[in-house]
Amino acid sequence: MKIKFSNINLLTARDLEGCICYHEEESKMQTKLDRSNVEDVIPLTAMQEGMLFHYIKDPDSSEYHEQISLGLTGNIDLELMQKAWDFVTQKNEMLRTVYRWKGIDKPIQVVLKNHQVVMRNYDLSGKEVTEKESFLDEIKKDDLQNRIDIESETLRITLCKHTESDYTMIISNHHILYDGWSSGIIIKELISAYHALYKGVEPSVTLKNKFSEYVKWVGSQDKEVQKNYWENYLLGVEQNDELFSRSHLSEMKSYKSVIEEDVSKRIKEFASENGLTIASVLYSAWAVVMQKLNSVDDIIFGITTSGRNHPIKGIENMVGLFINTIPLRAQTDEEKTLIQLAKKINQTMKEGHEFESTPLIDINKYAGISDHSQLFNSLMVIENYPLNMSDY
Repeated sequence: MKIKFSNINLLTARDLEGCICYHEEESKMQTKLDRSNVEDVIPLTAMQEGMLFHYIKDPDSSEYHEQISLGLTGNIDLELMQKAWDFVTQKNEMLRTVYRWKGIDKPIQVVLKNHQVVMRNYDLSGKEVTEKESFLDEIKKDDLQNRIDIESETLRITLCKHTESDYTMIISNHHILYDGWSSGIIIKELISAYHALYKGVEPSVTLKNKFSEYVKWVGSQDKEVQKNYWENYLLGVEQNDELFSRSHLSEMKSYKSVIEEDVSKRIKEFASENGLTIASVLYSAWAVVMQKLNSVDDIIFGITTSGRNHPIKGIENMVGLFINTIPLRAQTDEEKTLIQLAKKINQTMKEGHEFESTPLIDINKYAGISDHSQLFNSLMVIENYPLNMSDY
């Protein structure tokens, strides 16, 4: 079976802060868990708490509901595909994790020993091409409009058959479970497991660290050291409510632009020749745009870090929510060139690696930003997934 992406629909990850509010009446409706099926109970990271806050605050919102659509080619055995999903679910504990917050002081994530992801199947092979497209669109829309119950649901899998050798698989989850990098890990492990089962052999099991190890590591970080770093980094930042709250867009719109191959090649060559990362080049370009829009020479915007640089064994193969949002500061003057700005940002990113896990809510406090304001209102996300589609 070969696999290719037909479409990806991922909502932008943002670090959202606030306190969790609990309601007594909600606790009465909470689904009870079988204690014998509980493998572990873990506190939430700051990023997860932020997502949970908005999940509770707006029950009708589909924010952080992520959906990936994959085109599959080959004669798929539905029973083997279900077994492949069962294998991947058992291998990655975050795919067996549900959430609890009602009637307790602090929210928790509960890892279940056993949890089966149910795969829904639709046969569209008897329909005309235009009908298939219409039905597929409706299935996707219905999925996004159907709120994921994170108290009982983890993944939501839908397999749509177009012909005997053409399928679409829709994978949905709430972002609180895992990040985009994890999606690549899950897909690779799923295809590998299916191929093994198809050949009549057991899928290979490789031991990997648990997400709880990452949560413990984050909790063990020296708050005072983090405070000193961010206070120094944000020294001199003045709270300017007009700058922080001003928007140059009358309404939110979506724009898509594909960088041509020759331009992409030149960007990579420029970065290599100047000892820069691609990310630092893109961040620098955005910094200049933001400075000009706001008529300032000192600007702060948010960036999302992968969280995969932390000293945890095998973290690059773990499934979970490792990303974090932190501020990036760009200061220029009349004498500073664009290359100097890019090199400064590149150096800042290197020096700040060990502080990338600092919760944004803490960074705001270190910067002296009041509760009714924000450190930045612009976020740049660079996504890089561990997928080599030529392998499939």
